[in-house]
Amino acid sequence: VLIDASKPTHGTFQREIFKSIKRADLVLLTKGDNESILLLKNKLTEKYAFPTHEAKTITGKHVIDQKGKSTSIEDIRKKSALVFSGLGNNKSFNNTIKALGINIVTSMNFKDHHNYSENDLKSIAEKYQKSNSDIILTTEKDLIKLPHMALPIFSIPISVEISSKIIGFITEKLK
Repeated sequence: VLIDASKPTHGTFQREIFKSIKRADLVLLTKGDNESILLLKNKLTEKYAFPTHEAKTITGKHVIDQKGKSTSIEDIRKKSALVFSGLGNNKSFNNTIKALGINIVTSMNFKDHHNYSENDLKSIAEKYQKSNSDIILTTEKDLIKLPHMALPIFSIPISVEISSKIIGFITEKLK
């Protein structure tokens, strides 16, 4: 079970209701700061006697444009951005961008797995023009859903790092 540690007070977590995690073999805490991860880890270890571990979020060192061209994060670090995403937790994505030192002028949040309509694309373009942002940032999964647009749109590669011990545990469970 994945638990979004950045939302510990919501009663429901990413793809799972908190009360139903007792049927899990493993809990991976994602997206939280050290304090929220430790708090949840202790709470879950106390309440349920099974492994609780952290999955670390890793941000790439480059952004990718719609043509697949890579640009160093350093080259955009001080730029202003319009940010849009269609995630279960858009706020977490915005926080990741802020942590990189990128100024978010405005953001547009869509529901998880959003399919972008022509009106959405028009709205993104208009909001970009009005915001005077230098660039547009989105997720990899959102960028690939877009038709080519004559705008400076980039995605930030984000991955999750799990210890080899946990990967071994999961592999054994899948056998």
